[in-house]
This record gives sequence, structure tokens and C-alpha cells, in this order.
Amino acid sequence: MLRNVLIFHQAALGDFISTWPMLLGISRVLAQHRVIVITHESKGRLAQRVLGVEYRDAEPWHALFGDASSPTSSSPDQPQLDEQRLDLLGQASLVLGIFGHADHSSAISTTAAWTTAVKRLAPQTQVATLRGRPGMNETPLPVSEFLIAQLTSSFAALATASSQMLSHVRTAGLMPRRIRGQHVVLHPGAGSPDKQWPVERFVELATRLNQLNIPVRVVLGEVELERLPRTALATFESLAEVSRPVDYLALLQSIQDARAFVGNDSGPGHLAAIIGVPTISLFGPASNPAVWSPVGPSVRVLHESSLDAISVDHVLSVINESPG
Repeated sequence: MLRNVLIFHQAALGDFISTWPMLLGISRVLAQHRVIVITHESKGRLAQRVLGVEYRDAEPWHALFGDASSPTSSSPDQPQLDEQRLDLLGQASLVLGIFGHADHSSAISTTAAWTTAVKRLAPQTQVATLRGRPGMNETPLPVSEFLIAQLTSSFAALATASSQMLSHVRTAGLMPRRIRGQHVVLHPGAGSPDKQWPVERFVELATRLNQLNIPVRVVLGEVELERLPRTALATFESLAEVSRPVDYLALLQSIQDARAFVGNDSGPGHLAAIIGVPTISLFGPASNPAVWSPVGPSVRVLHESSLDAISVDHVLSVINESPG
């Protein structure tokens, strides 16, 4: 009988994509198991499309995290799940939770509550947790490598297969047969404003590409639409196709056929890189490319002490080096 491997992940898109080589490695070793990712539905649908793994929406599982407000939880000490989810847990040979790093007290308490709840509901199941990123006082490692390294002591075979998949992703990407267009995708957003190349530079880059007869697509999520000055949005709309993806599958559709992708340290950049789109990732002082550089076969990181120091001319020169 097939056994389950349940992998819980609640963090943002970029963090989630960094787990993908490991998910592939686990699926490869445990080929007779159902590998099921428990995450936000939009991320789960994306992983199902690109990786072929199953997913379940994380919302009904909140009782495991000590969420007393959840309708399925009477108290943090007595987590309650419906029969279907109890059955998934009961048939699991491994339940793996991926949480934030140890520098955050909230991550510690969440990890403890989740571990206690899972062990109470599935006492025969092997339960393990991984930290999603290195702590401030640890040697910086790329997130994908950091996750795999934590598997080594207890799950050596899974770590070895995951390392092999990471090497494959760095060489070939996950969509090597994608159709490549001639347009360049720009994504001016990021999780926080201090990670964003000035929007005026993105506008200038779109203008310059337009002058060179290189088609441009600008991808804007809800956050970017809220933060962008009206004049910048109007300029983008006059120079480029503006895409407003409603979910992560629509985001994939918006970027998978690009000649090149230009963006900040953000989830869409990680997605572009891992599916094989030539990716130019812009880093300033707010994030460390030694940890957060996207993983893929064609990634160029432009890192300066100030994002203002990255010139449009430099970005254009790198775009011109990308395969067209």
C-alpha cells in the first residue's frame, strides 16, 4: 500500500521555490509514496504544474499550528482535524515541516506547537522539521543547499538525491523545452521596498528596450499596483504589455516564454530562474545573494552596495548577452 510523505510549508513564494530540488529528491527516492505538499493553494497548484507533486491547501490544517481561532481547533493543546486529514497523517511514513530560522521566536514557538500536535495525532509517524534559512550568525549558504544539508544526518539517501536534483536544476532548469519568445519580462516589485531597484530605472529600461524594438512585458501583482506611482504605470502601459497575474499559475504563464527576466530579489525571479528563463536578479544591501540568489541554469546576479548603483546600461548589456 502506498504511504504518504507530507511536507508542510507556509512561507513566501521564493522560499517555497527554494525547496523544489529537495521535493524532487524526496519524490525520486520515495517513488512508491505519495509526496503531498501542504501549502497555500496557489503555491500548491504551481508545484503540481511544474513538479508533478500533489498538494493540499494549508487552511484546514491550521489546528496543527496552535491556532485557537481555527474552527477545527478547540484549543492549542487539543488539535482537531477532520477524518480525511487524520487519515492522511495516519498513513504517512514521514511528516516534514519547514519553518523560519531560529532567530525568530515566533518560528520557534510555531515549530514546537506543530511538532507536538503532529506527534500526538500520528504517534507512529516519523516527524522532522527543517529551518527555512540560515540564522544571522551562521555561515551563509544558498537556501536550497541549507535545506538539503539538514537532511544529511537523519535522511542521507534523501539528501543525496536532493543534491543531485539541485545540480540538475542548476544545469538544465525544470522546463528545458519551454517555448522562448523575443520579449523581456520586467518585474519591478519585491517583498519590501528596500529590495526594489528604483521604479524609474525599470521605466527607463522599458523605454530603452522599446527603442531597440525588443518587446517588453511588465508583470505587476497587487502590491506593485498599490505602490507604483500612477505616472510609472501609465508609462509602462504605453511601452509594454502589462500583465496582472491573478495567481501563481498565471504568473508562470506570464514569464515562461520570455527571452529574459529582470527583477529584484523576489518570488517571480526565483520562478523564472528555476524554469530556465535567463534571469537577471538585482541585489542591494537588504538581502544577501550568497543565500538568496535564484537557482537555475542561466542566472546573473547584479549586486551593488546600493541598488541605485546598478545602471540601466549594465542591465541592458546583460540582456543582450542572453540567448535570443
